[in-house]
Parts: sequence; structure tokens; C-alpha cells
Amino acid sequence: MSVFHYFYLIYEKSNEIYEELSRKDPNHYNYRHRYAYALWQTGKYDSAELMFDIQIQEFEKELELGRIERNDPYYNLAGIYAFLGEEDKAIEYLKKHKFTSGLEIYVEYDPLFTSLRDNQAFITIIENAKAEKELLRDKIKIKVAEDFGL
Repeated sequence: MSVFHYFYLIYEKSNEIYEELSRKDPNHYNYRHRYAYALWQTGKYDSAELMFDIQIQEFEKELELGRIERNDPYYNLAGIYAFLGEEDKAIEYLKKHKFTSGLEIYVEYDPLFTSLRDNQAFITIIENAKAEKELLRDKIKIKVAEDFGL
């Protein structure tokens, strides 16, 4: 799925890209919920709901198997549930997510989380994740300064 097409609301193109990638690698499922979102935006609600359900099952299976880091199941389940209007479930999964790879910034723009933008629990989770990253950056700066006499 092209993140560019997804974020710039070119859903038909997103669907085409996903379908092409699925033909090449039918076992790769990490972005099915993105595809479901694009399907929803193009009015294919039944297909979207089915795809969301399948994706929820896959991510829950990953959690059962302890594959936490592989496809960010906590983050992705939080996004799915946020889109589906199940804010409490979304927040619970988001609380369990370890924000890596800049997801504390990405989540603020991820369309799946639109319904949570004004949710105080969501805001707090993101602020805390950003604060943790800032502390880590400060520690790295201090360590570098010490090690290199800066």
C-alpha cells in the first residue's frame, strides 16, 4: 500500500497498489487494515468490515504468539478499533504499545485515529511518548558530549 496515496486520500490508487502487492505476496498481511480503510472510503463497506475483522484476528494471533515487535499489533489494533468507534479498546491497545520508529508522531496524522484526536487519554499517551523520546535524546546528547569532550 502506498503511504503517499493513503495519506493523500487517493483511495482507488491505494486499493490498486494493495491488490497488486497481495498477488505478489499473499501472506503479507500487515497493511490489510489500511486497505480496509481505503475500501471504506470508496464505499465498499462490507468488504472493508470483512477485511478489518480478518486483520483483527491476525493481530490478536500475533499477540498470543508473543510477536509484539513484528507488525506493531498493539498500534494497529488501536487504529482499527479507533476507526470502528470502539475508543476504549483503542486506548487500551495504545497504552500497551511501545512507541518506536517515530510512531508517536505518525499517530497524530494516521487517519485511523481521527476519532481520538480530542480524547484526553489519547493526548496524554502521545504526550508521554514524546516526553520519553525527548528524555532519551537528552541522555544521548549528554553521553556524546562526555565521550567526545564536547
